[in-house]
Amino acid sequence: MLNKIRIAVLRETLDTTSETFLFQELGWLKHYLPFFIYKNEARKSPEIDAFKIDSSKKRLFNDASSYEKFKAILDKHEANLIEKIINIRKPKLIQCPFLTDAAAFIGFIKKTNLPVFVAVRGFDLYKGNNSNLVRELLPYVSKFIAKSRSISNTLVSLGCPPEKIEVIHSGVDLTELAFKPRALDKKKLKILSCGRFVEKKGFEATLLFFKKFLIQYPRATLTLIGEGPLELKIRRLVNRYHLGKSINIKSVLPHRLYINELYKHDIFVLPSQIAKDGDREGIPNVLKEAMASGMPVISTNHSGIPELIQDRINGHLVNEGDYSAIAAIADSLIKDSCKTGELCWRARFTIEKYFDLADTAGQLESQYDRILMPDFARSIRDMIDGKKPLKFRADLHLTAGCNNKCIMCDNWKNPVAAPMAKKEVLKLLKDLKSFGVNYIRFHGQEPLLRKDIFSIMEIAKKLGFFIGIKTNALLIDKINIRRLCALIDNLYLSLDSHDKAVHNYLRGNTASFDKNIGLVKEIKAKYPDIKVFLNSVVTGKNLIDLDRMLDLAKELDVDRVSFVHLNRNNKDDLSNVALKHSQMEHFYLNVYPKILLKSIKYNIPVQVDPILPRLAALENKEQLASLLGQKRNFASEIKKFAAGSYGEDFYKENICYGVFDHVTIDWEGNVYPCCAMPRKKETAIGNIRRDPFLTIWESERYVNYRANILEGRCAYKNNCSRNFKETAIANDCLRRPNDRANGIFTHYTNQFIPGHIKQAEKFKRILAYSFLYSKFYKNKLLHLPGILNDQKNKIDFFVGKNELKHSFSSGENTPNYFNEDYCVYRTSTCGENAFLYARPHRSEPFDRMAVSFLATGKWKYCQPWIKLTSENCIEASYPVWGKVSDEKYKNIDVLVIPAYEDFLKVGSDEIKRIYHMILDSKANFIHANPTYLKLLLYRFSLDGIFLPKGRFSVHSTYENFLPSTINFIRRYLSCECFDQYGCSEVGPISFTCSKGNRHIFSDSVKVDVERADSLKRKDAGRVIITSLENTVMPIVRYFNGDYALRLNKARCNCGLKTPIMGQILGRESEIIEHRGNAIFPLDIDNAFIKEPNLLLYQAIYGDAGLRVKYIPAIRNRHIDIIAIKKSLINIFKDDKLPVDFEVTGAILPSHRGKFKTVVINKP
Repeated sequence: MLNKIRIAVLRETLDTTSETFLFQELGWLKHYLPFFIYKNEARKSPEIDAFKIDSSKKRLFNDASSYEKFKAILDKHEANLIEKIINIRKPKLIQCPFLTDAAAFIGFIKKTNLPVFVAVRGFDLYKGNNSNLVRELLPYVSKFIAKSRSISNTLVSLGCPPEKIEVIHSGVDLTELAFKPRALDKKKLKILSCGRFVEKKGFEATLLFFKKFLIQYPRATLTLIGEGPLELKIRRLVNRYHLGKSINIKSVLPHRLYINELYKHDIFVLPSQIAKDGDREGIPNVLKEAMASGMPVISTNHSGIPELIQDRINGHLVNEGDYSAIAAIADSLIKDSCKTGELCWRARFTIEKYFDLADTAGQLESQYDRILMPDFARSIRDMIDGKKPLKFRADLHLTAGCNNKCIMCDNWKNPVAAPMAKKEVLKLLKDLKSFGVNYIRFHGQEPLLRKDIFSIMEIAKKLGFFIGIKTNALLIDKINIRRLCALIDNLYLSLDSHDKAVHNYLRGNTASFDKNIGLVKEIKAKYPDIKVFLNSVVTGKNLIDLDRMLDLAKELDVDRVSFVHLNRNNKDDLSNVALKHSQMEHFYLNVYPKILLKSIKYNIPVQVDPILPRLAALENKEQLASLLGQKRNFASEIKKFAAGSYGEDFYKENICYGVFDHVTIDWEGNVYPCCAMPRKKETAIGNIRRDPFLTIWESERYVNYRANILEGRCAYKNNCSRNFKETAIANDCLRRPNDRANGIFTHYTNQFIPGHIKQAEKFKRILAYSFLYSKFYKNKLLHLPGILNDQKNKIDFFVGKNELKHSFSSGENTPNYFNEDYCVYRTSTCGENAFLYARPHRSEPFDRMAVSFLATGKWKYCQPWIKLTSENCIEASYPVWGKVSDEKYKNIDVLVIPAYEDFLKVGSDEIKRIYHMILDSKANFIHANPTYLKLLLYRFSLDGIFLPKGRFSVHSTYENFLPSTINFIRRYLSCECFDQYGCSEVGPISFTCSKGNRHIFSDSVKVDVERADSLKRKDAGRVIITSLENTVMPIVRYFNGDYALRLNKARCNCGLKTPIMGQILGRESEIIEHRGNAIFPLDIDNAFIKEPNLLLYQAIYGDAGLRVKYIPAIRNRHIDIIAIKKSLINIFKDDKLPVDFEVTGAILPSHRGKFKTVVINKP
């Protein structure tokens, strides 16, 4: 949805100051744009898009009885005014933020045809006689949005059907509510309470609590923020209790100032209660905001509040009016800071999980989406979600054979047969009814050839099915027409031309035209409620004047005309009637525009299957304009249509949902979920003569078939011509928002913002989360008292791979408190070091990898790229279990090069195929395992083929570039090389910018490089990583085995503000410890970096010294072994180090290590 959909918000009184939550909620909608219609004004911001309805006439009446006499007239006048605004702004739905707003506009609500949403928040339901209002509104309201479960239960008790209620909590904007733990200093405690000064807020109990509390904490202060009818009484009570010096009463504040006020206080108190007039709370937003900010809260067991606060878990609850209990709890909060810290963090996580405004606004938006969907799309959505369908059609082909001899079909050659007994058909109908089918369409081949068809249809009618029949009309007579019309709702007839001779020629029957015309006239004269749909097959014989079918349709008063292309499932050889390319072009560019013109003129719907993909989502007038003005744009589509490839372009951009709206069952009981698939036993998904339909639907074969269709894997989609227009509408309604571009853009822009403060907050959050919900990390952090209270504790632990492996397998470290969708993966490490880990779907590594691509300056979003990685890496891209969406690379063209561990042994034909894959692609950016790319480029050279120099840029996988590898690749490609650092369990950690520095993804990971005493190097240390995003399986202070140079504190002049990481030296498995010195692969590579004739090398270290295996790039060309040996001796600082060299034909990279160039043979 490029343009936002307007919604009209009805308000009795508009107040943009005290009801900020309302404007925030509507402001978070992504695809909807609200405007306001209101009667009264309290406070209004000038930027609000609003219309005021003049209700001043009501003030002309001196008393209520006089007003009531003219109320109906005034309500009608008011409704007409609103209708004028609606006609100008054209909203798609109406939203009433309160039940009282619906009451104020009830006259209009009863009149409008737009969907109406009414939110019910608390006082608007419980106060006065508003419960009667609910009953009055029931017929006119599409959905009640209950702001708590307790409100939902009350609505049900008042007679509201549960399906008309959706519980969507009011959320708070967490982007403006940072978590700041309060240090509860008993010498200067500041307590806050906020709300309207009305009885249900319990301010009298608040004052009594504070009076008692001051005895123990005389320097404490209390701030009351609000306004309302009880303000004077509250001020009098303050004076009576002699609290004036300790209490500050403030009027309603703009929301930004109120948030500032939150952080100035230590404890939030709101002892809500049921008022004498029945008024009560929903779930107060002030409690949510206080909890989100890090402040401990105390409230009461009242209305919906227990849905927010779990006593002694994330806050405290007392009985209504029990001010002594409030004082006792406040005292305990001060005295036990550790428990208070836990309580506050749990409160924050509660708000994040259930009351995040971004989520609650999304829930509201999904309800809007659903109500605005056509019924067929809503039904598809329900079925995908595992619910019963609203609309589902079963096409029953109960009879083989036909009494027409159509030249475009061979069905008439089949002997007439109806193998399914009536008893079987009746059982099938009952099965279909229990499944949720509501529409039965009786097909042929010619359904009326079956003698018991009318009795079957009578049973179907009694079962409550909507019934249609597709017939050639030849067997209809004066007797059975009455019987037929008593049973059917829709009639489908084939009429291929307005010209009797042409139609009869195509249908192979001289009586066909007259029988069809006579049947339509009879039905329209005597049974006008029956819908009549004409179907014309487009052939070379009737092409020229098909638009005149609309003239005939106008004369006959039919309800729709469809134009369909030939179905190759019905006849193999269609050469004598199929449209040639020029004819196909003539139909779409000349005939179809005439059809559209007449459709608009006569107001008769038309359908063309297939419609050109560019036209599928357009209305008739827009289609016509496009066809008349942009004919050249359709050349490619028409060419494919002429070749019978109807769906190739359409299904590149759209998903077929046909498997969720219909099924076809033939005369032998075979079940076909797709109308494009061949009707053969081997393609059938099941047979209803063996199994009930529900059993077939839930079978593994049918489930997998549906899954494949949703993922775009359909064997028949290129030849499919099924209702593209409806499919396009369904895709527009059901397509999941692709926020990948936004996610990548956010990650990218975050790198230009100094992130140390935000990173520190995220680190505290994941630390607190891990402590509270992960048994594994709780044991790690128990020795750090006050870790949740923002106290400065030195965190001195790190976890290794084995610990994560065992904590995952035992379930100690997969808390998933937020109930996120996730997958389980295996690390790309091989052998015993591999382990399983879990990652939420939202934490998609590709977002960061794309940022890494962008930062090079050599790639832009949506540009194609080439991927060359090891099999392990490809395998690690997919989950061991859990659903993963094929939307992963949506709109991004990825060319995956086949992975071979040794390209030197691959056959020449395969090498040339890979070469042309790369050469012919549109990609100029290669993401590759450095060693694999080096071997592939060398192999290309051996076969005498070379990629063009200067075209490509190269970006590494998590296997980093060695300087010698970069030199080699540059010699072959004349390109720039960019490093990316990461590990599969965390994802990308750092990336190389255009200036060559390695920047850390500080919005997603925290990296520390901590000195390891065993290394005896001050410039290097262990890489300790914390994933700031993974709450399914926290990874905190994780040592992945890598060592690096210390973090670089210098600023990079590329513009990025993120920290700079030192160069990766190697992994612990490839560190050589020689005579007290730690030697890394990066150190060893310095000995080889200047040698131009070296392809690959491997340094093998053991008791016998150092053995170097190597492959020269050119066999007979000199390699300076003496210089390399001398460099190695200097690196090892050992003149007596034995160094041997061995020329070899193949070197397989080590499965251990970051660079895989060092092997350590341990005794």
